Amino acid sequence: MASARSLRKAIIGVLSLSSLTGRCNAIAAGENNIACTSLAHPYPVILIHDLFSSVDSLDELASHLQSENFCTYAATYGALPASPNVGGMNPILQSLGELSNFVHSVKANTHAFQVDIVGHGLGGLHALNLPNIGSLENSIGKVIALGPPTNGTSINTLSNLVSATEFESSSNVEKLIQQHGCRSCTDLISLAARSMASNRDGPTTPPLAPSTAYFILASQSDSVISPPNSSFINTKKSGVSNIFIQDRCQSNTASHLSLPSDKDVMDQVAAYLDPSISLPSKCADGSQALVKRSRRDIAWGGPPGYPHPPPPSPSFPISFPPLPTASYFPEAVKRLEKRDAEHFSFPPLPIPTISFPPLPIPSLPPFWPPKGENEKERDGWKEKRNEEKLRELGKKGKVLRV
Repeated sequence: MASARSLRKAIIGVLSLSSLTGRCNAIAAGENNIACTSLAHPYPVILIHDLFSSVDSLDELASHLQSENFCTYAATYGALPASPNVGGMNPILQSLGELSNFVHSVKANTHAFQVDIVGHGLGGLHALNLPNIGSLENSIGKVIALGPPTNGTSINTLSNLVSATEFESSSNVEKLIQQHGCRSCTDLISLAARSMASNRDGPTTPPLAPSTAYFILASQSDSVISPPNSSFINTKKSGVSNIFIQDRCQSNTASHLSLPSDKDVMDQVAAYLDPSISLPSKCADGSQALVKRSRRDIAWGGPPGYPHPPPPSPSFPISFPPLPTASYFPEAVKRLEKRDAEHFSFPPLPIPTISFPPLPIPSLPPFWPPKGENEKERDGWKEKRNEEKLRELGKKGKVLRV
């Protein structure tokens, strides 16, 4: 079986290099084609697998996204040397370092300004934390987390995950844990304990990068993440959407391990990466799909009986009662007027008085002589003055004397 899978990957990888259309042919998740280009979707999509898993678990999701002309990249992380096909077992911080280097490698080889990340389970938790790494600031546009353990997990749920592992026998995983331990399991249990101690009323809120949009998609049939809505981020940030797959397809029974291969989930992932991709009107089982709703404003646990049925359509025309006027509450109007008079009345501004000294009036000789006691004195004064003027003019030679 393993040799057949390797042969199929090799054949498909060779065929993908012969593409001259600029679009990637379908390749397995781990077969990263650096030559893939897409004008419709220039940002590479990085896929991150779950705990006790590998890139093989993401083959169907990668194939679906490639059919929508996305370029996908993936790598097995956190694997122990004793079992390179079982990933995610190293400490969470160590795995974050591996994934950060992988994101930088994809950006450098594809010359992309940003990348989008889709993570499943523990890979979803890593996807939520990658935008907070300083070197990746503004480098991640969208994060899609499928059933992430946002608030940690317990030993019981981890045992459920071990027993349900598909790509490696559960006995081999148990033997590997007994021999080498599972540091990431310890980190998840510690995260659950811290979450319970710090916020007993609901889930914790991980740090969110302002330049990244977050989409958390969970399943009500998930037995690994318990309760299933503990995957959600408790925030009212506009760029965060918390959704159950049953919000759109009520009869969907996707388990935790089948999330990345579920047809309804893959359709929603592609539509969130590119809003121009329309969701089908029917679910995978043929039932009518409902309108997708976000749960970012719903409290921890959700209201009883959720999801609610859609409200009935109102009958038209709609009549509204008249709005009350001031005559309905005169006392309230008086109180408002009194309040306005107290708080919004200002004393008159003082007007400054400016005084200027009187301007000096120069004393000039009168043009007319002062009034005499009678007219005779005034006439004699005029004759005397005329004679003096004639005498002066005669001296100057301006008067001809007879």
